[in-house]
Amino acid sequence: GGFNANVIRLLQHIVDEYSESLGGTDNIVVYPIGRKVAEKTAKMGLHVAGDFTGLAEKPNVKQCIDIAREIEQKFVSGEIDRVEMVYHHFKSAGSQILTRKTFLPIDITEELKRDRTRDLNSTVTSKEAQEYLKKNASAAEQKQEENVRPLNDNFIVEPDMNTVLSQLIPKYLHLMLYTALLDSIASEHAARMVAMQTATDNADEILRELNLQYNKSRQQAITNELLDIVGGSVNN
Repeated sequence: GGFNANVIRLLQHIVDEYSESLGGTDNIVVYPIGRKVAEKTAKMGLHVAGDFTGLAEKPNVKQCIDIAREIEQKFVSGEIDRVEMVYHHFKSAGSQILTRKTFLPIDITEELKRDRTRDLNSTVTSKEAQEYLKKNASAAEQKQEENVRPLNDNFIVEPDMNTVLSQLIPKYLHLMLYTALLDSIASEHAARMVAMQTATDNADEILRELNLQYNKSRQQAITNELLDIVGGSVNN
């Protein structure tokens, strides 16, 4: 169906969006995973970072890590200043959500939005979470909240924050890219399954209509033959 067409359409929209601010497509680099998007980027005349067509058919963790590390190095060196991913998120067999997600720089606000509905027992403190609690808590809970000391976010990190983040952030980015790839592959299989099921149902419906039409024609031919026999007997 429109699985690949939707990705290509969003890619075209993003390219047009950046072209207006950058004054062209010279500073846009695309990492196309899959044959369809690779062919489209070539037709659009965009700068392609490499050939990754085989990665869509056979997901490979090592290759995903290599791609992520290459992008990380370019981002740290200042060669690129923003990276976005376009893929389908697998929600269910009948629903695949087209997703545009920022890969770099890491957007913490998106992660905080997921914790907006946490209660006071949560170890995550955020402005959005506190506002949500104030709006939805009852009067008794609000009174109790006033008497409760705010959560302590002054954590001790060993060995130190920079060392921990330098290990966790690359792993997080590697996992994000590999997860997006698996998400896209699962969505593609689901889209293929739905398309084939629809084609099978349409073929069955056509066969049913043709079978009915055949039976009607056959019955009409038998009726005509009987009328000819009866008419000949009456004439005799």
